[in-house]
Amino acid sequence: MESPRHSCLKLELPNTIEPDQIEPIFIEATWYDTHFDLSIMNGLNSWVCTGHISSYSPVRLTLIMNPENFHLHVSTLCGFAFWVLQHRRKK
Repeated sequence: MESPRHSCLKLELPNTIEPDQIEPIFIEATWYDTHFDLSIMNGLNSWVCTGHISSYSPVRLTLIMNPENFHLHVSTLCGFAFWVLQHRRKK
């Protein structure tokens, strides 16, 4: 039986529409030997990602932001993308 490991991350994204406000994004990860589960929450919406990994393919999370939306890209270090979250910011 695999023993899970947990990671939590809070991202504070600048809000381009209301500069004095910050948009929090919470990412919770549960890592197993051969797969992982990601939960992404922004207070209004939530997304779930399940992926399979091997010891030869570490996982990379990349966050790309612009004024209207953000993308969370989950990939291996070799560049193989297996999950992308795209979210349009509220106006």
